[in-house]
Amino acid sequence: MEKSSDFVVDTYLMDLSNCHLNRRPRFRAPSLQNVACQQHGTFQYQSLETGEKLQEQEGGANASGGLDRLSALPDIICQHILSFLPATDARRTAFVSRRWRYMWYACDSFMFDEREFHGRPPPLLQWHHSRQNFIRFVDEALEFRKTYFNDLSIEKFKVSMRVPYLLPQAVFTTKSIQCLELVFCDLSNVFGSSIQLPFLRNLDLINVHMNDSIFTSILSGSPLLEKINLSLICGLERIHITGEKLKMLVVFKCLPLEEVIVKAPNIESFLFRGKRHSLDKIDISSCRKLKFLWLQRASNLTDDALEKVVCLNPNLEIMILSHCSALKTAVVHSPNLWMFVLFKCKHLALVKIEAPNLRAFEYSGHMTTFSSVVSSPKLDAIVHMDSPEICSRWYAKLKNMCARFDHCRSLWIRCEHDIDLIIPHKLRKSLLPQLQGLRELKIHIKNGTMNLAQLEDGIRWIFPGLKNLYVESDGSMHHFQYAGATVDIGPAWRKCREFIKQENDRF
Repeated sequence: MEKSSDFVVDTYLMDLSNCHLNRRPRFRAPSLQNVACQQHGTFQYQSLETGEKLQEQEGGANASGGLDRLSALPDIICQHILSFLPATDARRTAFVSRRWRYMWYACDSFMFDEREFHGRPPPLLQWHHSRQNFIRFVDEALEFRKTYFNDLSIEKFKVSMRVPYLLPQAVFTTKSIQCLELVFCDLSNVFGSSIQLPFLRNLDLINVHMNDSIFTSILSGSPLLEKINLSLICGLERIHITGEKLKMLVVFKCLPLEEVIVKAPNIESFLFRGKRHSLDKIDISSCRKLKFLWLQRASNLTDDALEKVVCLNPNLEIMILSHCSALKTAVVHSPNLWMFVLFKCKHLALVKIEAPNLRAFEYSGHMTTFSSVVSSPKLDAIVHMDSPEICSRWYAKLKNMCARFDHCRSLWIRCEHDIDLIIPHKLRKSLLPQLQGLRELKIHIKNGTMNLAQLEDGIRWIFPGLKNLYVESDGSMHHFQYAGATVDIGPAWRKCREFIKQENDRF
């Protein structure tokens, strides 16, 4: 059984003599011109961050009292510990002792972040000088690594800056990299023909400048890619993905993007968010194993395209469609779909859902027609209604919508005014029969409740079988509990909301 690094470290600290890592060769640091050995065990070197000359006493933090527990660890464990630190903090460990001076250069993870390098924002007049110090720090670290430790592997590499950084070509020829994250980098000086990342699995590019040919070269040089995140990329016009190993693809607000074609046979998660008023062409018709689909501002998603994607991906579990303006009729037949979100699709006129395992549904927008909703009896539904023009037709649509969710375990309706939900007495006879199935209902009134008793009466007329009614208004919650009530307000819709918030925070 493979043991974790924490287990190995604990074992080593408890029994130094028996641990197999104790027999590994001790790290030997190369001698450099900027490191001068002085008398009486004092060493002098130059700080890469500030350029100042510093001195330290040989022997580490516990020179007079013997070997401390951290220094007793073998180099491979020390390097593993340092790999979790940002490069700036890892570099500071060079001040501990002569043994630690070059330890961090041999780590399998390099994470350079300009914000952590500066600590706090420097004065305005020193911005250029501070940025040049950071760039020099990155360049010298990479050059040193290439010169003295080129035979060691790098598994994770990250560079994050506030302005584009011209990334060295050497990064794309480091064959051992498994995780590559670049933030605010410029790849214009990278030669596509020399890109070789045969073990790369995770690729995160955020605020990166590159063209189509460079990205195509990265894909061709990385046959094992499993996850690709392209966020705020400048220069990409067409994305064509065909990777056999790819499981997840994120495309977020890339410009001037015109086309995304995904022909990865094993992809399971696809997230796309286009820019406002963009005319991106999205083609995922070749996908057959999707489990997670999030399309936001996919302007070419038509009724036929949606029905085809759902039909060809029977394992689809989560689908979120937001601001898809070309969508008019959403017909969803999916046996495994358990979460479905429709958000602000302004031309949507009809929704038909047949998903027997659906447990979380959310709709936001104008009052549309739900022709049928076949779902799990444990369905928790949320409906956000835009402010309507109050008339008899509005109340008929309201009653029709409520009827489609009468079988839910719980329903949450959010609206602007309480009058939106109070059916006038003169219309009630024409809107019979009443709905007897719903037991849990939560109402959120954005602009406050004028008459709470009247609102309760209106809701109870629509749903006379309610056991729990929650009315949230003016920052307070009113709970009406009726005979045989329980206090379960529906965990599935809470899970749905938490999931959407987490994904929005990520992308």
